[in-house]
Amino acid sequence: MSQANIPAPADRVFYSASVNGFFHSSVHGERMLPDVVEITLAQHRELLDAQARGKIIAPGADGRPVAQDRPAPSAEQVRAAVAARCQAILADTAWSQAPDEAPELRAVWADYRSRIRAIAAAPTPDVIWPEPPCS
Repeated sequence: MSQANIPAPADRVFYSASVNGFFHSSVHGERMLPDVVEITLAQHRELLDAQARGKIIAPGADGRPVAQDRPAPSAEQVRAAVAARCQAILADTAWSQAPDEAPELRAVWADYRSRIRAIAAAPTPDVIWPEPPCS
């Protein structure tokens, strides 16, 4: 980490729940939002370390920042990720349907691609991905 990213010892750190962000006195001076609460440099470091380990920083009930687990993706987000993966698989396997490929190979890959399309069309986000055939 560069020295520019480390707050000066006299720097004071504040947190705003309304924007879920930090303010540093050395950068922002008195130009801060009205809901800021001061936190210690040690608390700030702990929060950033937790974030680096995959947690998110969010306002607690008292408006102070807390590290917490990321929420599980919604069913809609899971469906979108499944659809994107299906499209990528179909794009990556389009070669298998070229007329110059052996008919047996095209048939095996066509079956696989059909199962991928069925996953993309399914209303539920529960997925058991088929193994691609060997090429």
